[in-house]
Amino acid sequence: MGKLVDQYKLNETDADRARQTEIFLAFCKALKVSGIQSPDQAPQDAVIIAPDLSWRKNAEIKFRNHAFGTFQTYTIDRTKLDEITAGETSFLIVSWCGDIRYAEIENPERFKVTRQKRRDRDELPDEVYHVPLDLFKKVA
Repeated sequence: MGKLVDQYKLNETDADRARQTEIFLAFCKALKVSGIQSPDQAPQDAVIIAPDLSWRKNAEIKFRNHAFGTFQTYTIDRTKLDEITAGETSFLIVSWCGDIRYAEIENPERFKVTRQKRRDRDELPDEVYHVPLDLFKKVA
């Protein structure tokens, strides 16, 4: 096994960031909220802000190359989700091939936890949360 790489130090490609921006803008427009995308390597991908400025919530933005419902749950790195929620409600925004949905996550520790090896990385398996798909609301 090669040297393990800290996943938070891996660089996103320009295409990843562009896709993330597209999802972010569609989410903000549909929900009539504003937001600020985070700089590279920040724990969260964006901060979403209520129209009346009454709240700010961290957001994690993901893209999947399969249709919504292909798998029974959505898996996300446990450390990552714990970090962005940190006792606060946060948004998990996922585009399944353009089908954008979001879940408001407050207590991720209630989700089932398993270990999942990353397909294309020489790392030890990550602990992941299994977020039930029924928590995701469709972005109009």
